[in-house]
Formats: sequence, C-alpha cells, structure tokens
Amino acid sequence: MVTTSPLTNLALALRNRPATGPKISRTIVLGGAWGLGTKNASTDWTTPRSSEASLIVPGAGAPIALIPRGATAPVFEVTALSGPVAEFAVKLLRSLRTTHQECCLFGTIDMPLNDPLALLVAANPAVSQTVPAHIDIELSGHLTYGQTVIDFDCKSGRPPNRDIVIEFDVDLTRQAFKRALDPVFETHSPSSQ
Repeated sequence: MVTTSPLTNLALALRNRPATGPKISRTIVLGGAWGLGTKNASTDWTTPRSSEASLIVPGAGAPIALIPRGATAPVFEVTALSGPVAEFAVKLLRSLRTTHQECCLFGTIDMPLNDPLALLVAANPAVSQTVPAHIDIELSGHLTYGQTVIDFDCKSGRPPNRDIVIEFDVDLTRQAFKRALDPVFETHSPSSQ
C-alpha cells in the first residue's frame, strides 16, 4: 500500500475492519520531516492533518517505510527525451522549479517528485536506502503539533517501528523513471504517428 496524503482513511479502515491490517504486506508512507518542515517550521504538510491517524496505522502490524521530507531525490531531468510529451513534461518541471519554495539555507532548487518516488519505492525498494528507527508524532505541542519525531539512535529505549528512507540512489531513480516514461514518450512521439 502507498499513501501520499493524510492517513485518516487508512486509519479508519484499520479501526473499522481490524482484519485488514494483517493482509497489508507493507505500507509506504509519504510524509513526515526531519528537521525543517514544509507546512511550518517543524512539520510537513501531511502529518498535522492526520496526526492521530499517523499513530494508528503502525499499530496495524504491517511493516512501514516512511519517506520523510528531506529524503526525496531531485527532479528527474527529462530533457534527454524527445517528442511533444517530453517537451510538455520539461515545461511542467521548470514550472515546479519556479514555484517550489524550499528553505533558502538548506534547500535545493529542484522540486522533488514525492508522489512518484513513493510509488517507485513500492515497486523497487533498491532505489532507496532505509534505516530502522522509532517514530512518534507530537500531539500536544503548540508550536510542534504534528511533528514527526524520528529517534534514529534509539535514545527513547523503544524499538524501531518503521524503516525510514534516508536517501535515494539518484542514478538508479532516474533510470527507473526513464524506463517507466520511455513507452509514453515513444507512443506520443512524432515518428510513431
């Protein structure tokens, strides 16, 4: 299962039908942040919208891989591909670059393609490097409500409850995107029409 938005619906399904949990072999969760947030100084966009649900889903028993903000790879360059679909994709990605607002101190120019990366991890886990860690979600802090607290060093004494994607193999990720997109570009290239 891949989740790219708040976990409310999945949490409700697991609460209403507990037998569903063991049937899920693995859940890829796009969300959370270590360090700087995207919604405010400490949280990503997704987690504060479903903070309690973010604590329910791990209790279902399926292994979880979390892809937090900070782990995502740079935008895939499609300029090497040709044809009208590739040209349109280049325009979209350039537009993303102009609207993406990353922290000026630690950010990157490139807008990460978070949703496709989550699907790619589900299809090919080798594109990412993960480490086990214990995750909690802050539910009472005025300034930090919804913050993903990632205990990489097990200082809490609690066992890891998720695998955390810490980085992507950029070359392998770009190759995978290109392999996935090549048939689309070939189908819509001028020579195929």
